[in-house]
Amino acid sequence: MGFYEDFLHGLDRVLEDVYDGNRADFARACGVDAQRIKQYHNRDRVQYVEKLGQVIDGMGARLVFPDQDDSRGKRDFVRHALERMLETPEFYEEFMEMVNAVVQQKMATAFVIDSPRDELRQKVANLPDGFPEDEHSES
Repeated sequence: MGFYEDFLHGLDRVLEDVYDGNRADFARACGVDAQRIKQYHNRDRVQYVEKLGQVIDGMGARLVFPDQDDSRGKRDFVRHALERMLETPEFYEEFMEMVNAVVQQKMATAFVIDSPRDELRQKVANLPDGFPEDEHSES
């Protein structure tokens, strides 16, 4: 599901599970007019939420509620945070020392491919030494 569907599903779930279907109580807790909750709940006049959801989906963001275990979101966050931290030279040096220590202790094997060109070089390096004989060539 995307943000829009997650938002509407979450709204319905919280309204029923937490507020026993009482839109007025839910609206008071959110600090909005009860009519707004009714419109969301009935799917009236929520086009802007759908458009906002498209932008949020395009950014790769997700809506995760406190009672949900979203390990994919956590992995994405860690990957993004690690990429940003690796841009700091001091962190990069410390991180690479840790990676080297793990590899030297044979706890892991590290493969680094920096670009498509490096990937191509690796594939070429893995080709067999000789080429198969062409069946149609003359001896």
